[in-house]
Formats: sequence, C-alpha cells, structure tokens
Amino acid sequence: MATKLQIWNMALSKMGQSRQLLDTESNATPEHRNLDVLYKPTIDSMLEDHSWNFAKRVIQLEPIDFEFSHPSWSFYYNYPEECLDLRLIIFGSNNEEGSTAPFGPPLSTLRTIPFEIVSYDYETKVLCTNLEYAWAEYISSDVDELMFTPIFITALTYRLGAELALALSGDMAVHQELMKYYTAMFERGKERVSNESAKVIGPKISKYEEARR
Repeated sequence: MATKLQIWNMALSKMGQSRQLLDTESNATPEHRNLDVLYKPTIDSMLEDHSWNFAKRVIQLEPIDFEFSHPSWSFYYNYPEECLDLRLIIFGSNNEEGSTAPFGPPLSTLRTIPFEIVSYDYETKVLCTNLEYAWAEYISSDVDELMFTPIFITALTYRLGAELALALSGDMAVHQELMKYYTAMFERGKERVSNESAKVIGPKISKYEEARR
C-alpha cells in the first residue's frame, strides 16, 4: 500500500515532473501547497462517485434526541458522522436480547427502503424514513491510505496529477490527457468492486408497512 507522500510523488510523476517531495507537511513549495489543498477534496469526490468497499460502512441508526416531525415520515434518525453519501436504508429487527440487527447472517439480505435527508438547521441533518430499527449503508470520508486498493491509488494519482497541472501551470492539454487515464482506471476499479459484492433481495414487507410509506 502507498503512503500519502508516495501518492503525492506519483501524481507529480504522472504530470511529467521529475522532482520529488521529501515530506507532506512543510508547504515549502507550490507543489506542497497545492497538493495539500487538492488532496482531501479529490479523495472525497472519488468516494462519492462510487461505493468503494474500503469506504463502505454499515451501522445501526440512532434516533434523534430533539423534537422534530415530518408529514411524510414516522421515524427520524441522526445522520451518520463523516457520511459522504448514504446508499441504503436496511431492514432491522428485534432479537431476543432486545437489540437490533440487520436481516441476514450477516447482512446478506439488503433491501433499499425509501428515505429522505432533511436539514434541521445549518449543521444538523435528519434522516427520515418509515422504518423502525433501521440500519444504513453509507460511504465514509474517514479513510486512510493504508485502506486504498492498488487500482484506487492509480486512479487517484492520475486525478491528482490532472488537477495539479491546472493549478500549477494551467496546462489544459495535460489535464485532459491525465483525466482520460483517470476515467479508464476509475471504471476498472468500479468493475472490480462490483465483482466483490452481491446483494440478496430481502423479504417482502408487510401491507401495513407498505401503507405507511
């Protein structure tokens, strides 16, 4: 797996620059400063664009602890922390101990449940649905370079190189060329991820639950 410094230097190499950086903290050069600004947003953008397995999380949602109501929904949950994109709301159920767990042993049964994300105030999101004991599958921004797959790293270095070419010299030709390679690697990565996962349609919901939607 690659480190942050290695990824930065690979991005520089992709754009044809032979000089390599010795650290990621000094901000001593234009390359340092631009990579520091571009790095996290570029990763987040790539994570939002696809359900990369290393960024996927499944959690039991926590009900909100403040007053809130919506005419279309019956249950209200806290929006997951560090969530870039919420993919699924998943059936949950009571077990014998009184806690809840997703259907399937484990999570082999996934079924999308209708939901809506509503802003309670400028910093608080509420996840609304008609499902009690809900779990969520989402893409998290809390990732580390050690978690990145080789194909994600390759795509990231092309994308960073493309963005850096614009930031440093405004070279649109280099930017477009590197974006072509990025797109090709990104699509290969998506295909690889799709081969690593399978979803089983969950049980049909009751007429009562259907009527509450």
